[in-house]
Amino acid sequence: MIKHTLYSPTEMSGLYVVYKGSAAAEENSIKGASHLLEHLICRQLKSLIREMTQYAINFGATTSDDFVCFCILGLEEYVQQYECRFYDELTRHMIFSQDDFDAEKNIVLREIHTKHIHPALQSIYQVLDHCMNYSGPAGTVSSVQ
Repeated sequence: MIKHTLYSPTEMSGLYVVYKGSAAAEENSIKGASHLLEHLICRQLKSLIREMTQYAINFGATTSDDFVCFCILGLEEYVQQYECRFYDELTRHMIFSQDDFDAEKNIVLREIHTKHIHPALQSIYQVLDHCMNYSGPAGTVSSVQ
């Protein structure tokens, strides 16, 4: 895991927490596990995200082949107030309910079905999936189910 604080000559700041290893490290039977975990963690952070939004702090999360990244960006004075709590929430032991798991699993399955990616990349992923059995970081329907 990498923790990186973004400093800027402006009044903006950010904090990135990056977990190395992701979709590329997943075996075919669990393709999409990192992406599903990203969704579950975001669900656990909902109340904190809502609170940070009141101070115009933007939250983002993404899963790639190589990492899962969570970040907050906003005015430095507010980001500093939340960066320790944000980091603590991301690194604490989380327990997910079956309802939360099922809800996020269904969201990930919808994303896989709709190829919830930039339209310019949709055809590339279709070719990779067809020719090389590569599903991208979102995973496959069979492994997520």
